[in-house]
Amino acid sequence: MYEWNRLEEAEQYSALAMEREDMRPYAHILVRAAIQASYVQQAHGRADEAVVILEQIQSRMDSPDLPLFIKRLETQKAYLSLVQGHSVLAREWLQSYGLRYNDEIRLYRVQEYLCLARALGQCGHKAKAERLLERLFRLVTSEDRLRDTIKVLILQSITLDLNGERDAALLKLEHAITLAEPHGYIRSFIDEGERMKELLMHYSRLCESGFIKVSSKATLLYVRQLLQLLYVNGKGLSNPYPPIEPLTNRETVILHSLLEGLSNKEIAARFGITEATVKSHLFRLFGKLGVNRRSQAIAKVREWKLIK
Repeated sequence: MYEWNRLEEAEQYSALAMEREDMRPYAHILVRAAIQASYVQQAHGRADEAVVILEQIQSRMDSPDLPLFIKRLETQKAYLSLVQGHSVLAREWLQSYGLRYNDEIRLYRVQEYLCLARALGQCGHKAKAERLLERLFRLVTSEDRLRDTIKVLILQSITLDLNGERDAALLKLEHAITLAEPHGYIRSFIDEGERMKELLMHYSRLCESGFIKVSSKATLLYVRQLLQLLYVNGKGLSNPYPPIEPLTNRETVILHSLLEGLSNKEIAARFGITEATVKSHLFRLFGKLGVNRRSQAIAKVREWKLIK
């Protein structure tokens, strides 16, 4: 729910887990729920409440591995500080936590080392951050951890951009977009704020000018949806694109089918659905685009350059 930007539902389910008294012996569940709840509060702009949740859950845990779980909570606090740009706190965590960029990395500690890479990048140790992220990428891809892979690629993109390597940063970003779009991932991008906004905008402009050829998976429509959400979250900047309610995966592929000139019957046959279902999808799609018929939808998509 959180990754899909359905924050109210994510908050609800996290709260349900944390409120259960029978969860006290299951510290790993409580910690994961609290961390997720802190992400939601951070997304709402309530940074102080995010930290309070982490501190409150610590007093409720009953586990022989309490020091390990406290470390995970401290890592999340460090992450919250990093995304808010508190470099002093980041340096303090970097010096006191005890992680090193060349450590042997266990799979269950990936999030801690992602935080380490972020801290290294923000504190000027970009070469170490890049080497750590490359090792993390090999680990999570070998274990088929899709969301972690996307997060590593996004952080690689941001770190490369901080190091003045914009072209390499965009290649990493495109890889992340290609992996994320079929699953409708949103927050992994949105949570990166202004730096991600700048990268996505640059990527979008290069696609529009033809310098980057957009694949069928990494469409401009998806990039525009991410940008719109980033402009909603941002301050002082106007959105250069008309607002579009995010499309579902099925609506996106049907939009592609419209551009190919397929009839309702042909679309139904392609996806193994009824023509009535196709019409239902088109009705919702037209509503989101603010049009009444397929010719208008195609014209608007081309006018806004949503899909190449």
